[in-house]
Amino acid sequence: LYIGKWLKDGEVLVGSSGKESQVALFFDQSGLISSRHFKIKDTGKGYNIENISTLGELLVAGRPVNQLLPVPLRNGDTISLGESILVFEIKDKLLSNNKN
Repeated sequence: LYIGKWLKDGEVLVGSSGKESQVALFFDQSGLISSRHFKIKDTGKGYNIENISTLGELLVAGRPVNQLLPVPLRNGDTISLGESILVFEIKDKLLSNNKN
């Protein structure tokens, strides 16, 4: 799941609804993902994830993310919610712009 084009605006909302989130996880049929479940924010020094849902659990690297308490994301962290497991990966801007 690539969310880079939305992060250029500073943050991205992820959930079950394309109407309420920029990224919708339509493939997860667990019913445990809210329409606006979490957001990832570029802090300028790194990235944070924030649980903005009361439905289901959100885990980062196997640890629960409490509601409305931002948690730093590290390259390779897993993000688990519902039946979905996502991997947070930071692409090197120099490498992604290099066409060699």
